[in-house]
Amino acid sequence: MSVGQLSAEERQKMIAEAAYFRAQRRGVDGGDAVADWVEAESEINARLRKMEHSALIERLRERLAVAGENLRALRGKVSELGDRLCARRRGPPKG
Repeated sequence: MSVGQLSAEERQKMIAEAAYFRAQRRGVDGGDAVADWVEAESEINARLRKMEHSALIERLRERLAVAGENLRALRGKVSELGDRLCARRRGPPKG
């Protein structure tokens, strides 16, 4: 599943789990559950943005690779056409 396919429910579950682990790390008693939630939400949002960024970079790399292959093929065709044009301008060999 990609980040773009993450449902609101799944995102909420991730935040809830992160908030739970934050509360557990500091000791459940005497803490601020709202602060745990807000910090967890910020943490999860940052992780999701990083994942989206990584996915975007990967797609760009794939598209650049294809574009490079297309460019190499096009350069080969242009070179071949240039060679043909030069041969036509020279005319048939005289002998």
